[in-house]
Amino acid sequence: MSMVINGTSGLTFPDGSLQGIGVGRRNLIINGDFQVSQRGDYTSATSLTNGAYTLDRWTCTNGVGATIQHRSDMPTGEYGKSVKVLTSSGGTLQCALEQRIEVADWMKGKSVTATVWMRSNSSNSSINFYNNIGGFDTPVSHSGNEQWEKLTIQTTFPTGSLTDLRLRIGLSQGGNTSIASGDYFEIAQVQLEVGTVATPFEHRSYGEELALCQRYYNSFGLTSWSGNTNSGSIYYIASTFPPMRAAPTITTTTADTSGFSTAPSSGGITTNSVEFNNTSNATVTAGKFRFTWKTDAEL
Repeated sequence: MSMVINGTSGLTFPDGSLQGIGVGRRNLIINGDFQVSQRGDYTSATSLTNGAYTLDRWTCTNGVGATIQHRSDMPTGEYGKSVKVLTSSGGTLQCALEQRIEVADWMKGKSVTATVWMRSNSSNSSINFYNNIGGFDTPVSHSGNEQWEKLTIQTTFPTGSLTDLRLRIGLSQGGNTSIASGDYFEIAQVQLEVGTVATPFEHRSYGEELALCQRYYNSFGLTSWSGNTNSGSIYYIASTFPPMRAAPTITTTTADTSGFSTAPSSGGITTNSVEFNNTSNATVTAGKFRFTWKTDAEL
């Protein structure tokens, strides 16, 4: 195979893919090997809620009853984690996982390739792209033989006002399809890369993958304030690290309070920090409030 050595971007092969020098992070999918799961461990089958996020960066689109489970089953010779979705009802609907991809101008007009290891008992299980300009592509489907198969799909991202870009995997054929109770799909090693040739899955460290996920969702441990108070407001500024994709939605859960009757409220929210405040209900020595909090800036 001939190639062009480009000092700016690396080695360019005839298929348009880049290899080697200065390529940086190749897989555009975040948490494609399902290492990170800040919302729960899902080691037991857990009911899916339409539109809800599960493992980091993965949301579900489902109109039937279904569960998701985080597993260690993998294709022979491959390493990592998988997720299995199992239906408990059927219909002409869909039941899929998808990742919404943050659009950057450099992506527009690029040819890309996506791959996934999948096993399923339904030939209506597939991998597919969606965008707000052209809608769904033609899906690439599993054979339904319950064996691991590596599915590959290619597309060219449109130019113009591209604002909604997704990779959808599961019981869907570009929308609704025939689903029976007991249908399932299991997936591992999801990858999306520039070029028209699928390369081996890019393994990243847990720390790197976690940091990528935390730009969209982060779960902070116990945070506390303590001191002497009069009847008045206490303000506490906390950092959101790493910085969020956009100013996030904040959710707090109170652990305990002394001298404060309510959970802290939040304001002054930016991509880097949030201001918490609380009002004491009396003059208190050694007052306190303790809470956990989550930041959500998903697409």
